[in-house]
Amino acid sequence: MGNCLVLLEYSESHLKGSALSALNAAAQLAGKHGGKVVALLVGKGAGAAADAAKAHAPRTVVVDDARLEHYMAETYAPIVARVAKDEGASAVLAIADNLGKDLMPRVAALLDAGMASDVSAILDKDTFRRPILAGNAIATVKVGSPVVVITARQTEFPPAAAGGDAGEVATATAGDVNALGATVVSVQATKSERPELTDAKIVVSGGRGMRSAENF
Repeated sequence: MGNCLVLLEYSESHLKGSALSALNAAAQLAGKHGGKVVALLVGKGAGAAADAAKAHAPRTVVVDDARLEHYMAETYAPIVARVAKDEGASAVLAIADNLGKDLMPRVAALLDAGMASDVSAILDKDTFRRPILAGNAIATVKVGSPVVVITARQTEFPPAAAGGDAGEVATATAGDVNALGATVVSVQATKSERPELTDAKIVVSGGRGMRSAENF
């Protein structure tokens, strides 16, 4: 038996749509492992999203530290790996987006765990289905290590609904935040009133046939 630690992405006090899909996948995986879902929030201001997380997970761990203002795999991976050990997790999960694909291989290495990426279905505690060959074939993969690390495809796991009872919230320290020589020089982000693509309920797209923005 073991818990499933799931890394949740958030924006201020709200969980992103990817986090809700991650919680759904984590609930399935926790059931296979015979444990519970442990949500993890990491970053500067992560505590603001704790109320949203505890509505979905029986336990939420918050690592809120000013030194984690900007995501870096070098600083986040040791935290995720340490919390996974502290929480008795035999499975660690994140969504297969840019952050998950960058971070989770490092987490797997730190835990000496096997990893399945871009998972579209959870068949057993160590067996998963994932697309290969640009989606033209589906492979069934099995992870042979005691601890499994996976990234799940957001589109294959519907958003989780809030549970009846709020879960508990615990805090953990960031520890020694060592970027291993990497630094964040600057962050240039475009602010928009529109939601992120992964959070949008309606997506309208047009290709070359539209010819111009006016026609669109």
